[in-house]
Amino acid sequence: MKSSRRFTKFILFLAVVAVAALLGYHYWTRTPQYSLLQIQQAASSRNVEQFEKYVDIDSTAHGFVDDLVEASLTAHNALNPQSSLNPLDAVSKQLAKGVASAIKPALAIAAKQSLRHYILNGKVEDENPSSTAGSPSFDFGKTVRERSAKFDGIEYVRTQNDVSHVGLRMLGKQPDAKPFIVELEMRWMDGYWQVKKWSNATTLIGQFGLDSLKLTPKPEDTNL
Repeated sequence: MKSSRRFTKFILFLAVVAVAALLGYHYWTRTPQYSLLQIQQAASSRNVEQFEKYVDIDSTAHGFVDDLVEASLTAHNALNPQSSLNPLDAVSKQLAKGVASAIKPALAIAAKQSLRHYILNGKVEDENPSSTAGSPSFDFGKTVRERSAKFDGIEYVRTQNDVSHVGLRMLGKQPDAKPFIVELEMRWMDGYWQVKKWSNATTLIGQFGLDSLKLTPKPEDTNL
């Protein structure tokens, strides 16, 4: 009789442990951290389909290009504080803004191609596939090679409703490199979290001198 009771208690204990484990796993798979782990595994296994489930490449690439172009225009204005007094340079600025708007789609395509190439091949492209001689461009492959960094942990996760901001602590491969934070904006997708945007791209673009996109036309190109 006693042995039967012990066996029943043991079965109940196993059932409680199993339910707790299932609930814990269910909760874990619905966290931003779990999605980040899936992204890391997708990159390691070169699984583009899985990567694109957890990273909205279109949204992320277009957001990055918008920030890149804005940072480049801001950097140009900072280097030319008196340009507002020069009518010719004012016209040049307007042309630069027009050029920026025109090349954004091409730059976004180049960014997406570079990212997919990296996931598929485990390395960046040797040169920017979208750049042409004499046209404004940004070599994404070169940038990744020169500014490569390794993941050093999650600094923070801040979630409010269906939006989560996750800070990834990164460390450059140079011996004297200081850690920096890459913040990702993630959205709840009815079952998992998906990266939608690189939130602090503008800050890091300027910090690492990546705002070198040549958007200002040469004087001879303005026909003035």
